[in-house]
Amino acid sequence: MATKNKIHDKYYRNTMSDLRIARDFFDVHLPEKIKSQVDLNTLKIEKTDFISPKNFVTDEQEERRVDMLYSVDIAGKEGYFYNLCEQQSTARRDMPLRLMRYMLEIIAYDVKKQKDKGVKEADIVYPIIIPMVMYNGRVPYNCSTSFFDMYQSEDLSLSS
Repeated sequence: MATKNKIHDKYYRNTMSDLRIARDFFDVHLPEKIKSQVDLNTLKIEKTDFISPKNFVTDEQEERRVDMLYSVDIAGKEGYFYNLCEQQSTARRDMPLRLMRYMLEIIAYDVKKQKDKGVKEADIVYPIIIPMVMYNGRVPYNCSTSFFDMYQSEDLSLSS
């Protein structure tokens, strides 16, 4: 990976590891509908080493991937913000699939946390996960961000 990218990655991780800055970031960038249900004072950094990108991305993509996972109260329940920052300047049609895979790993992580706390299987609740991808292309992002738009069926109209 180019030294320039490593410097940017380190800067992003260091910056977004400061919870004051992360709170400000979310305060500015979250849609009002979501922000009104979030208690940013509960924001906490979570580990991301359990997210296994080698299963989902190429070595080249992994080199440019910096992710941050935060737990936060959303509508009175624990949820997560998943930020994916990549040194990527082209839109990727497969991004919704990649995010869905990462989100499934976050769900599995949360379910394990609940079980470790003694929550019974029947009482386990899946967390809300709000993914955010930082895109640094020169042209506006022109691929869909909806997982459902990846289907090629005219009859399937699940996205809004």
